[in-house]
Amino acid sequence: MALEALTVYQEVDIVSHVRAVGPRFQEGIRKLGEHPLIGEARGVGLVAGLEFVKDKVTKENFPPA
Repeated sequence: MALEALTVYQEVDIVSHVRAVGPRFQEGIRKLGEHPLIGEARGVGLVAGLEFVKDKVTKENFPPA
């Protein structure tokens, strides 16, 4: 199954597509990082992570509940 997935990735040239659209996606992620509830925004390619915080300055988290 994994080998077939790699074959499909090569056929549709997914790596080139990610290289083409990844910078714009990451730009959007960085803009989200300016929001007062986002403590940190980071990523690479088409993968990103956002840290939601109660206070951006202290990076205090929201209560677990």
